Amino acid sequence: MKNYYLGGDVSKGYCDFSIMDQEKEIVEKSFQLDDTKSGHKKLHEIIANFFKNNPEATLYCAFESTGSYENNWISAIQELRSRYKIHVARLNAYGVNHSGKAGLLKVSNDKNMRTSGSRVPDQISGECPL
Repeated sequence: MKNYYLGGDVSKGYCDFSIMDQEKEIVEKSFQLDDTKSGHKKLHEIIANFFKNNPEATLYCAFESTGSYENNWISAIQELRSRYKIHVARLNAYGVNHSGKAGLLKVSNDKNMRTSGSRVPDQISGECPL
């Protein structure tokens, strides 16, 4: 069994996502979804496809706490917990921000750069159990 980490960097109206493995390698190209019913459905499809390709995986999902913008995404993920091995966490945005600074990560909207959404799995991997 292998652990994977889905990080969501939530903003008003959308969320940037990244999926990493235990070695912190990105296994699903970063993607952005609108905070709408169709965006949540697309996230369900992406997760279903992920588990189709990784049936023995456990997926740890985390979202920065951003003044309740994360609530819809957390609810969308929780709907899948009965079908897949998924755990969901809400992270303190202060900790995520300062962890990125400590790691000297450049945050950019450039899709070729390591995005802020990929920083969230760093918070829940390794020695940070849920």
